[in-house]
Amino acid sequence: MEHAANVLEELDRNCHQALEEQDWLRLQENAEEWLSREPDSADACLFLGEARKQRGDLEGAVSAILQVPDGSPKIHPALLIAADLQFGPLNHPLDAVDSLKRLLAVKPQSMAARRRLIFFYGVTLQREEMISQIREAIRHDAEPPESYVYLMIADHLSFTNGFSEAERWLKSAPDSEVFQVARLLQLQDQLENSETPPPEAVRRQAGIALKELIGKYPGNLALARYRLERAAQEFQLDEIPEVFATLSENWKLDSVICRHQGWYLARTGKPEEAERWFRESLDLFPFDWHAWHELAGILRRLGDLAEAERAAEIALEGKELRKKLVQLPTASDIPTELLKEVGDFAKRVGANAIARQADLRVSQPQAL
Repeated sequence: MEHAANVLEELDRNCHQALEEQDWLRLQENAEEWLSREPDSADACLFLGEARKQRGDLEGAVSAILQVPDGSPKIHPALLIAADLQFGPLNHPLDAVDSLKRLLAVKPQSMAARRRLIFFYGVTLQREEMISQIREAIRHDAEPPESYVYLMIADHLSFTNGFSEAERWLKSAPDSEVFQVARLLQLQDQLENSETPPPEAVRRQAGIALKELIGKYPGNLALARYRLERAAQEFQLDEIPEVFATLSENWKLDSVICRHQGWYLARTGKPEEAERWFRESLDLFPFDWHAWHELAGILRRLGDLAEAERAAEIALEGKELRKKLVQLPTASDIPTELLKEVGDFAKRVGANAIARQADLRVSQPQAL
């Protein structure tokens, strides 16, 4: 036993010395020897990961780092390093998501892991997963500051680097429905919001690709949200039932699609049913100013003027707040006064847990 302990101590010393001298081959050889003798050694795993990374074997580096046991106090930095390599030079985003989920199972209060997942779900237009991740982050007192911005823009997620990220991730998994849809819808968002009109050929090609994707994934919720939004903007009432006919029952968990259902019913002479769907939308996600605006209109038609006025005020407040937030240079740099407005708005719409947390961040900004 004493001899074995001495061997491990010597391997530890050798690894530290090799790291200091940047002798990556020696570091790898000693770390591999150490790991063969002590498979649960977090230090040996990390030394081996560093050696392989420095020698250009990124896959091997991640493999070694992922061997760090969950019970080790070093599991948090280890899995963040693995996820950075997987999201970054390896371009294995789905593996990175698995690493971050593993990390959160061990340390749910990891803000760094929450930040990466929230951004990933936002860019890939998995808005329900993004919102759920934000709520979980808030519950564990681990939400990054941009969470409050993403909540307020969740009705229409738009990222300046959304297309480039989605396109890069698609290369890692060309058959991924999520990445195919995200890439094309992020491109559509760029084309439609470009300050200079894109060439007609580019728009036409994107339109053809969009039709092909709709045919390939008719039940995709991100595509459905886009189609419904376009149909509403262009007042193409006939197209809306066609979109709903392609969806399974899970659309009822998507607040934006519920709001579009209410929009359609309001314009086809069914105000009572429309009100029900607007309220369903707001129960799922009370931050959508469009839903408050539509609810105000339908309540006026139904004669509930006092409640209509309240809903209209909330809609205007939410619209103005969203406008301020999308103009921020970066979502993570939300000023204290804007964060306070988000907290006040959350309180106004009954999102009390989020309101309390926003108030806490305002009073303790260093916690962010």
